[in-house]
Amino acid sequence: MKTYLLFLVFCLTSVFEIRSQNDTSVTTKRNAVYVELLGNAGLYSFNYERQIARQRNNYFNLRLGAAYLWWREARTPVFVVEPIYLKGGKNHFLELSISATFFSSRKIFAPEANPPKEIRASFMPRIGYRYQSPNKSLLFRFGVMPIILTQGRFLPMITRWYIPMLGLSLGKQF
Repeated sequence: MKTYLLFLVFCLTSVFEIRSQNDTSVTTKRNAVYVELLGNAGLYSFNYERQIARQRNNYFNLRLGAAYLWWREARTPVFVVEPIYLKGGKNHFLELSISATFFSSRKIFAPEANPPKEIRASFMPRIGYRYQSPNKSLLFRFGVMPIILTQGRFLPMITRWYIPMLGLSLGKQF
């Protein structure tokens, strides 16, 4: 699994070339923090995003997010990892990504008993729109994604649920 993820990151980043810092066609703000509603982590998530690579109007970002998922009386931390590809002009971007959301399933799926703790994951391909101005700090994202939930035991079989989701994010870039 680690080899597969490293290969995927290598393939995605190898399409970019290194450019000088004097390139005026790219945004100068490389970091962002934002809140996402109804997205990868369920109801909400707090996120940090960093621009990793860029070439003209192509950008590769990495997002890390965290939240608490609650269902009835159960609570569990949720973590999101998402490589993001952006294609666009000065302010408006097409956003393509696939995220992995990790959470504990012990109290979410069996709150009445005390079964062994499992780490579950959901995968979400995303297609969306992003507004991000190079001169302002406002960041706005909207995306559509289906949730693909694994069976358990940390990723053995990916065929459980397919639930369409919408995500709306608002935050600040710096």
